[in-house]
Amino acid sequence: MSVYVYLDVSQKQEYIYKKNKLKDNLVRSFIVKATTEKLSDQHRDIEAIRTKLEGLLILETYLNDNYSGLFEFEYSGGGNSIIRFTCLEKAKEFLENYSYEILNYYPDLELYISIADEIADKEILHNYEASRIRELLISRSDQQKDSRKSRFKRWSYGIEEIDETGKAKLYGEETIETIYGNEIREFMLYDYKENLDEDRIKITTELNDYKKENGKSYIGVISIDGNRMGEIVEKIASFEDLRGFSKAINNIYFIAIIKALTEHASRKNNNQESTERLIVTPILQAGDDICIIVEAEQAVDIAASILKSINTLSQNNVALMNKYLDNKYLTACAGVAIVKHGYPYFEAIKIAEKLCYEAKSSLYRPRTEKEGLQRQTLISWEIVQSQVKERIKFDSYSKYQNYELEYNIKPLCIDQELGLEDGIISYDAFIKITRDIAVGNTEDATFDSDDNKISNSFLEGIKQHMYGGIEQYCLYLDINKKQTAKLEKIFENALNENIEYLLIDSEDNGRKKHTYLINDVIELLPFMKRGVE
Repeated sequence: MSVYVYLDVSQKQEYIYKKNKLKDNLVRSFIVKATTEKLSDQHRDIEAIRTKLEGLLILETYLNDNYSGLFEFEYSGGGNSIIRFTCLEKAKEFLENYSYEILNYYPDLELYISIADEIADKEILHNYEASRIRELLISRSDQQKDSRKSRFKRWSYGIEEIDETGKAKLYGEETIETIYGNEIREFMLYDYKENLDEDRIKITTELNDYKKENGKSYIGVISIDGNRMGEIVEKIASFEDLRGFSKAINNIYFIAIIKALTEHASRKNNNQESTERLIVTPILQAGDDICIIVEAEQAVDIAASILKSINTLSQNNVALMNKYLDNKYLTACAGVAIVKHGYPYFEAIKIAEKLCYEAKSSLYRPRTEKEGLQRQTLISWEIVQSQVKERIKFDSYSKYQNYELEYNIKPLCIDQELGLEDGIISYDAFIKITRDIAVGNTEDATFDSDDNKISNSFLEGIKQHMYGGIEQYCLYLDINKKQTAKLEKIFENALNENIEYLLIDSEDNGRKKHTYLINDVIELLPFMKRGVE
């Protein structure tokens, strides 16, 4: 009978982003992958990699050297693996010996290993379906994590050299970076360099490359996560199907990234006389989990393009649709943090992930579902001007009136046909509004074509009066009737709705709610290259 071993790393982010340099993060990301996954599944020359990285602890190499013929990878990906051993004795031997090697090579890596025995656990596993085996292994791994001792301990005794994190310096890690750094980064960026045109796209691990000589320099950190993947995986009965599904997801998400970057690089070159390349920093792509850094002006649109491609590519994959998705397409959510290039980027990553999580929360809002339309692909973003502990939510209540003010319409829906539906704005409608404002396009002959553009001073005035209350805001729009009429026309053309005072009005438990449509538009305009469509 078989014995299954599950490997997983706890607190991956804390480990990967411990250092403040992207180069170091790529090295530590590789360590997580190398110690928990089957590297030969990465479609690279694994023998060449083994030769270049000889001396590092790599799971697949360790298994081949010590347990040849006694194990089989049932599943591998996303920073964990399920390995089937031929007997319990060898599985326990591997657990003990490999744990020791991890402590020896990477002492601050938290690796958890759990075991499921087909004999001892036969009452739990029933028909030995992959979903049951996986569920039991993950459950036991989670129990180990929950029972671990508190990590409150002395970092240093004052005699060691301290690293940039304030902890005692680990010289083994420094050696890994010095000896293997270039080879590891080559491995981690290999697929991107093979599939992206280096004449149009610059792949970098240096945040200083985003710094501009003139003006402020911003970067956009994109976090994307698939929706309800756990529900799909739970229905998969065999490891063969699980491997097939995992491979399909990896391919779809990776192709979606490549497609979006290629399209935006071409668009950037076509819009500029110079041959300036699109800059990108791949941080993570593990199955349905994506994190990349791009230029701020491109960030929101690139994130949306990736989401759209995930929808389309999954719809075009007939085998995937019929077998796993019940003729529905894959959906995902995205969060984009736009920050100055010198901002602590790990904090930016956490903000992007939180925005992605908040977008996912909107999946559970009541809405009218249409046949063939899932409306579950959502995107949100935030422009962060300064470092603060907690982000501020700009929702307010009037003390003297029976209404609530909401300043944001995010998240936006990618897979929504109507511009405005159930209080949700479609992304395409929002972008049309933003670009029409940028170029002064009202699509209405009643306005003078020479004076169509919305003035910056008028938009700035809206921003200032908005936070003074609904009365001041409406009065300001009434005073500037001509500019207001142009704005309202732009919104009406995109949303196919009559929009008075650029507001959406709703009611909840007898309390009125006014949602500003214009605030998110004004906020994003500087990052949409106003004046260039």
